[in-house]
Amino acid sequence: MSEPSLDELKRYVDSLAPEQQNAHAQKAHAHDKSVFDLVKSGDRVGLYCAVKQNPTLLQQRDENNMTPLHHAGGDKSGMTHDILTEAPNNAPWIRDKFNRLPLDVMREAGQHQVANKVEPLTYPSQFKQIEDNLDKAMHLKAYEERYRTLERPDTMPAHMKGFKPKEMAQGFKQNQKGNERER
Repeated sequence: MSEPSLDELKRYVDSLAPEQQNAHAQKAHAHDKSVFDLVKSGDRVGLYCAVKQNPTLLQQRDENNMTPLHHAGGDKSGMTHDILTEAPNNAPWIRDKFNRLPLDVMREAGQHQVANKVEPLTYPSQFKQIEDNLDKAMHLKAYEERYRTLERPDTMPAHMKGFKPKEMAQGFKQNQKGNERER
């Protein structure tokens, strides 16, 4: 059986009475870090209702300065990512206390399938030209506009932060030479 889509989740939530939607949304307010509990537990209905009711939850930080999007890689289906990025927000460009973007955290954790969904949102201008799906293209355009309003936040991968452009080029050339010797 396949995982439900975001559209199916929306239809389900829309079918709930307002009191039920509110009860699910309130789970994010049990304590100051409850939104992270929703992400980690996989409570998609609670997370969707909470974010729909209070979008500022998307930028909440945990003790490591991570946002819920940093933790979204734990859901291999990608549904948590879809919920957290449905509406354009700043989360793809917020760094944790280790100077990592959500994309960096997902790549480090080996969650490449989810990271592949975050990458176009982190670097929207690089992906907008290749997107065939009109809805996805519009979504990327919205993130690109958000990126511009933030005056282009730093999106260099955390593992590259200490390098200067010349050092990066030298490291790339050395790596290429090493790969050629191995062949």
